[in-house]
Amino acid sequence: MDRPIEVDDANVDEIESVDEDCSRGMKKYNQKRLGLKVLQQRIDDSITVHEEQQEQYFLSDLQC
Repeated sequence: MDRPIEVDDANVDEIESVDEDCSRGMKKYNQKRLGLKVLQQRIDDSITVHEEQQEQYFLSDLQC
């Protein structure tokens, strides 16, 4: 059922890129990304808070 699509090259416009290898966009992206150490610290903090909440819940459950 699928037929190949015919393209008329005469009606195709080429859009020029500012930087052929997209390096400028990648630099901006990488500058906005958080580093591995920051992400690991956030994960560790989240786990610590969760463990403290679990401990408080367990302790309060024992007192009842």
